[in-house]
Amino acid sequence: MKIYEIYKKYKIHSYKPTNLANMSIEEIIRTSGCLHEGHTEFRNGLHGNGWLEKDIIVRNPKYLDRVSQLQSQQILKEFPKVDLLLGAITGGAIIVSYVAKHLGTEFGIILGKQNPIVFHDMNIPEKGEKVVLAEDIISSGVDMERFVNFLKQSGTDVIGISVWMNRKDNEIAGIRVIDLLTSPYELYEKENCPLCKDNIPILFSNVRE
Repeated sequence: MKIYEIYKKYKIHSYKPTNLANMSIEEIIRTSGCLHEGHTEFRNGLHGNGWLEKDIIVRNPKYLDRVSQLQSQQILKEFPKVDLLLGAITGGAIIVSYVAKHLGTEFGIILGKQNPIVFHDMNIPEKGEKVVLAEDIISSGVDMERFVNFLKQSGTDVIGISVWMNRKDNEIAGIRVIDLLTSPYELYEKENCPLCKDNIPILFSNVRE
């Protein structure tokens, strides 16, 4: 089932935010309709028993502002020496602009879909600046590893990675990852998927978390 078909069939709508000032990220994803439970086939080939639709948060400025505030607080606690935030086009670039506002730092953008990866010339890290990469979700970790390796090769001092939710290890390419949320769902290699073995139909397909 394609994403637009999911919306049509299940009449998924964004929850209209009211007072978000004291809400945790868990409360936000629960009340906003981000969580989708069921046999899921991801675009990267993995399977799972559910997924988190991050775009509901990204496209809603009130949600994104509150989650970015929580993310900035965690960055300040765990990486207090940060000088610059970096995010990758497209989603990471949006997120990093919000997080930087709350953190009070400048931000830059990397064009991560290009090969080779390059910096957007708006703000290229200077020698000695301590950089934190900010994103929404790490799923397979492949893209994040590419970003980190690019930054290392460019001589950038990457001190950490900050995300909303991390489905992989607490380190990627030797760089520590911090997150706000533990996924309520499991990931499986296709050949080891217990839902497939139980002949449970795929409810969501072509999903990019």
